[in-house]
This record gives sequence, structure tokens and C-alpha cells, in this order.
Amino acid sequence: PPPPPGTNLLSNPGFESGDTRWSATPSVIRQWGSSQPAHSGTWSARLGGYGAPHDDSISQLVTIPAASSATLSYYVHVSTLETPPLRVYDTMTVRAGSTTLQTLSNLNAANGYQLKTVDLSAYSGRTIALSFTGSEDELAATSFVLDDLTLTGWSCTPSTVIFSPLDFTGDARSDVIRVTSPGNLYLYRGNGLGGLSGPATSIGTGWGGFTTLFSPGDFTGDHRSDILGVSATGDLYRFAGNGAGGFTGSGVRIGSGWGGFTRLFSPGDFTGDGRSDVLGVTSRGDLYLYRGNGLGGFTGSGVRIGTGWGGFVSLLSPRDFTGDGRSDVLGVTSRGEMFLYRGNGLGGFTGSGVRIGTGWGGFVKLFSPGDFTGDGRSDVLGVRSNGFTYVYRGKGTGVFTGSGTKITPGLS
Repeated sequence: PPPPPGTNLLSNPGFESGDTRWSATPSVIRQWGSSQPAHSGTWSARLGGYGAPHDDSISQLVTIPAASSATLSYYVHVSTLETPPLRVYDTMTVRAGSTTLQTLSNLNAANGYQLKTVDLSAYSGRTIALSFTGSEDELAATSFVLDDLTLTGWSCTPSTVIFSPLDFTGDARSDVIRVTSPGNLYLYRGNGLGGLSGPATSIGTGWGGFTTLFSPGDFTGDHRSDILGVSATGDLYRFAGNGAGGFTGSGVRIGSGWGGFTRLFSPGDFTGDGRSDVLGVTSRGDLYLYRGNGLGGFTGSGVRIGTGWGGFVSLLSPRDFTGDGRSDVLGVTSRGEMFLYRGNGLGGFTGSGVRIGTGWGGFVKLFSPGDFTGDGRSDVLGVRSNGFTYVYRGKGTGVFTGSGTKITPGLS
């Protein structure tokens, strides 16, 4: 069977076991000490650094699971003695087999390690020889020191838990959270430009016991995004975010009887009181509103605000999608049609839904990170079964600016 999502497909990725599982030219994988400190641990792989015609390489056979997206990330420290006028003299090339994926040179020299990523989704279902080759000319030395390589692949299913907590790290950029099948919680930091700033970071374990996870944004009034989860017994737990990509403590149970909802999500402030609320759909298709109290709980019981919502296969809220300052709701039918329901800012809607698009049935998961592109307008992210993730930029008027753009690197 394929490895669990989020599992590093590379063996000995930080070289702490020497050259185990790697094919390498002599004196490449070593403990280089203070002259070339490792990114973590004590071992790394140095390509070049001789100042003479020389080639170094490391390689490993790796199998990428079928029907999945895959991303390679690695840290590299490039240092050079080349002097101006600068041009490319020495190079490091990343390859899959004989295909060049990425090339760095002495022009990429910088203080400290740099994080680099490569999309390997094109090799889904294949075994490839992943290699790094350093080549120097006859003059000044350039070294490329590699460490902490990660190659992950994943596919998305209806049971996949993925959502956005809006800004979870305090940098004013919307982020994404995913739970892997073992129950590990991963954070993907948004770059504020419609993409991700790097690979995922593990921020927790034991989250597999929740049947539903979502974020209402700030639910406690401290201006930090929080997470709500429903357990298998229907208990609702609140996890308070610390504003820095983690939590202030353990979860707190704030309710029971939530297992009767087939869908739960938050539109943020849906009632105009500045407090985040929660919407839930029952098995009969009734839509209920739970008003948040701004302190991590609710003002009372849920109020039914609609019927017939059971026909949607996806429901999400991009908060204000129309530019009127009121939170809205988007729903996708089994035919792939997307409908917009404009919120009235008082806990209801201004009228019936309006169809704003078709062809949305190809996405296994749809959710909104709010403004993901830095233009002040709410956007939508869609994830296909192979894990490819697309961003659809909102226009701020209740429609999108155009077709979706694939996020590269993705959510591997």
C-alpha cells in the first residue's frame, strides 16, 4: 500500500545515517563540522567546493504513489569564491532520471540555507532516480550543501480533512490546515500572493478522532484564529490559537449533541455583531445558525434559518464575497453548479441563491481561506482527487476573475 499522506518518501533524508540508501560519489555525505554546518543534525551532503574541474552527485530511487501530487523540498547552502563580474561558472542540477528539474549556480550564493521546492506530480505512479549533481569549472570554488530533504505525495478523498483557519500565524496571510490519516495536523503557511511559503509544518497529533474540523476565525475575541472540532460522540471542542501557528493549550468542550449535523462551517460574523458564528445542516437539510458570543461559546441554542440545504455536496463561506461587508454562503450541487447566497448581515439571506458557475463537481474539497491573494477580496480553493489544488480569485462582486490557477508547490 502507499505510505500515509505526509510521509517522507525518501530514506535517510537528512543524511544522519551517512550514505545509507544514497548512491554518492566519495566524500560527499559527511559530518563537515563548523566549516559547513548542517541545517539540522550533524550530517549533510556537500557537492563541489574544490575550485577545480570536478563533478559530485547523490541519487536515490524513490516511488511516487499513483494518482497523487508530489513535492520535493530541500535546504541548500550555496557558497562561492567566484568574484565579479559574475556569471554562471558552477552549477547544481536536480534531475528525475535524465530530466532536469531545477538548476542552481554560483549566482544563488547566500548566507545560510535556502529552502527550495520542486513539483514532482508529473511522476505520479512511477519510480524515479532522484539525483543532485554538482559541477565545477577550473577556477574559484563553489559548494552546494544539501540537508533535510522531503518528498511527500498525497491524494484527496471525501474523508480528507482540509480547511483554512484564515491567518493562523499572525503574519496577516491566510493559511491552510490538513489532517493526515494517522491524525497528524499540518500547517501550510500562505504567502499572501495566492500560494504557499514552503512545505507543511506538523503542529499536532491525535486529531483523527474528530469527525468534523473547521475554523470560525477568531472565536474567543483575542484576534487569533481558533479551531472547532466535533468528536465521534458529538461533543464540540474549541482549540484556541496562539496567533503564531499553534495553540494556547488543550481543547475545551463547549457543547454536546453536534453529531446530528451533516455539515458544519463558519461564515465568520453572520449576524452583524462582530462575533463569529457557526452554521450547521441537518440530515433533513435544515440550516441552523448558532450565534457566537465572542468569548469562545454561543449566546443560546441554534435557530433554523432555512430548509432544502441537503442538496448541496459542498457548502462553504468565503465571508464577504460580494463587497457589501456581509458574509455570504456558496453551495455546489451534485451537478457541479455553484450558487451564491448573499447574507443580509442579520443572520439570514437577502433572497434565493444565484447560480454563478458550473463545472465545480471535479473538486473533492472546496473551502475558502478568505483573501488568499492579497487583493482584499475573498477567494476559493479547490482540491482534486490527485491532490492538485487550485485558487479561484474572487472579484469582490460575487463572481470570480477567471479560471483557477494551480498552486505550485501544492499541499503535499
